Amino acid sequence: MAHMKEGSVAVAKGDTVTTGQLLGKVGNSGNTSEPHLHIHAELDGKGVPLTFDGRFLVRNQLVKTGGK
Repeated sequence: MAHMKEGSVAVAKGDTVTTGQLLGKVGNSGNTSEPHLHIHAELDGKGVPLTFDGRFLVRNQLVKTGGK
């Protein structure tokens, strides 16, 4: 994940996480003007498909939530 709010990351490399667990807060760190999140998953150097609310995500897909 990229562009997290500075100091908000709540997990560390190697941690086991569960569905619904807070990982951190979205911010606008880096070269960005608005808060947003980049996410990428891989296993052994190969991309892993991601789902969000039961839907598979594709490259550069926007996902909007009702969050603040």
